[in-house]
Formats: sequence, C-alpha cells, structure tokens
Amino acid sequence: MLNIYNETLTLDHIYPGMILGAPVVIHGQFYLHSGTELTPALLDRLRDLGFDRLTIRRGIQLHKRTELTVEEKKFVNTYQDTVGKLHQAFDNVRFFKELPLQRMEELAGESIDQFVEQPNVINHLQLVRHQDEYTFQHSINVSIIAGIIAKWMGFKGAELRQVVLTGLLHDIGKTQVPLEILNKPGKLTPQEMAIMKRHTAFGYDLLKKAEVAPHVFLGALQHHERNDGTGYPLRVSHENIHEYARITAVADLYDAMTSNRVYQKKRTPFVVIETLAREMFSALDPTICLAFLDNIRSYLMGGTVVLSNGQEGEIVYLDNFALSRIVVAITDGTFIRLDERKDLKVVDFYNF
Repeated sequence: MLNIYNETLTLDHIYPGMILGAPVVIHGQFYLHSGTELTPALLDRLRDLGFDRLTIRRGIQLHKRTELTVEEKKFVNTYQDTVGKLHQAFDNVRFFKELPLQRMEELAGESIDQFVEQPNVINHLQLVRHQDEYTFQHSINVSIIAGIIAKWMGFKGAELRQVVLTGLLHDIGKTQVPLEILNKPGKLTPQEMAIMKRHTAFGYDLLKKAEVAPHVFLGALQHHERNDGTGYPLRVSHENIHEYARITAVADLYDAMTSNRVYQKKRTPFVVIETLAREMFSALDPTICLAFLDNIRSYLMGGTVVLSNGQEGEIVYLDNFALSRIVVAITDGTFIRLDERKDLKVVDFYNF
C-alpha cells in the first residue's frame, strides 16, 4: 500500500533515483515532466540552470500487502507445482539411485525457463520461501537465479538452458546424504560435515551415469570450488573451474544467504552484496559478480527496509558502484543516508 504525496526539497536533499512530483518549466516551456527519474546528470544540469528546489514525488510503502496481484498468484501456483514435481524426482533418485533425466530437462525447459523470463522473479521468490521445503526450493531458486545471471552475461538458447539445468541439478547429490544429516537442526559434527561435502561427488556420479552433458555434471561437481583454491571437493582454482559452476556458485550463495534455514536466519540482500563485493577478487569470479551487482540494483530500488532502530522506509537511492550506500525515505518524511549513520543497519527487506 503506497502513501503517495509531493514534497518540495532543496537540491542538497535530493538524490539520483528520486521522481519529480511536478514538471520543471523554463521560460514557459516544459523542461522535465512530472514522473521523470532524476539522474546525476539531470541534477547537475538543474544546478547549472539555477534551480535550488524541486517538487519530489514521495511514495512510502507502509506495510506489506496482504493481497497478491494476479501475476503474483500465478507465479506462486506455478512455483509450488514445480516444487512438487521436483520433490517427486528427488525422491526417485534417493530411493532408486536413478535420475529421471527427461523429466528434469522438461522441468528446466518449461517451468524454470518461464520464471527466468519474468522481470520481477527475484522479488517474487520472497513470496514462496518455506523452511520445510528448503532443499527443493533452493534447487529451483538457484536454477532461476543462475539463469538470470547467465542472461545478464549474454547467454542465449541451448547454452542458457544448460545453465538453468545445472542450477536445478547442482544439489542432486544431497539425495544420497542420510536424512538425519541433511535435516539436522543443529551444527554438523566434523564427521557429518565430511559426509555432507561429498554431495558434490555423489551428484557428479549420478549425472555422469545418466549421461548428462559434461557442462552440467562439472557444474554440479564444482559449484563449491573457489577461485583461490579454498573450495571443495578437489580444491581446484579459477582456470580449472567450469564457468557454469562459477555462475551456480554465486546463485547458490545469494539464495542460501537470503533464506531461512534450520541452522541460520536469513540475511538481507545487502549483506549478500557486501559478501560478493568482498570475495569477487578472491573466492568468486569477478566477471560473474559484476554482472550480478550491476543488475540487482533494479530489484532493490523502491523496496521497503526495516532498520535496526525499528523504523521502516523506502529505498530511494542506491549507489551504482557501492550498493551498500543506501538512502532511505522514512515514513515520517525524513531521509537517512546509511553510509553516514554507522549506528543503523538494514535488518529486513521486502519488495512486495
């Protein structure tokens, strides 16, 4: 629910990304129309022209909506249907040790492909996170996010579908991990962690036996490898890690960190952004991280954040080069620049 109104602000309190609430008129001619998004170049030009105040459209998202849109309801229904089909497929692998490859390819090529093409899908994933179905949802989410990253990187056609399939199957080896370890609510012992880490090799064996394309089974084997050689199972480094695995690694990290799990509370996307920025020149692939960071901004702008002091507000500005530099419009009409308020941090985020 949006409470929309206009407010006149000095240019010192106006940031790129804000929206004009009234037209800018010069000598009786419209220079900028109401609804124009202000860019750094436009603001500089307006200063040069002598403007010191502008009317800004303010829209503060006060509460999460209780009703879903038609588009969101369709997404949720299709997503839950996909979770059910994946659950059946994973059970088949667990009990019979055989991968229903055709069914998985159909799932990737039909259901997941349509998700990847939806412009708001990353935000829609917030609608369907359930801890009790984490294993299956995680595989679907990683598949979607990996497909989106690949699209941002210019992948198309069959190559894009292979990335989507890699994401869907990246954790297939967990079907061979004992359920008491896979679903353990507490911290794993060193022995249990050693077994859990074998899921990459288990997946590799299952996929190779099923005659899956090498790109896909290498992606499953290597999605926990890291560019600096600190990953597993083989501790290989950048040039020896398949590109699909490097894409899946970023998608896997984003979904895992922004999901509630039995042993870990979800983090906000901004914590993940800081992690990617910190690790993009060491553990993770910088090209893939940059593609993600350059494009995720559009999913976050306009979203609602809850701050550590309990205040809620709308994100009205994100720095292109440092997404952790956030300007939040608070419901009382004030603005907070989080890079200047070290005492505050974002503790929750939603965009629906």
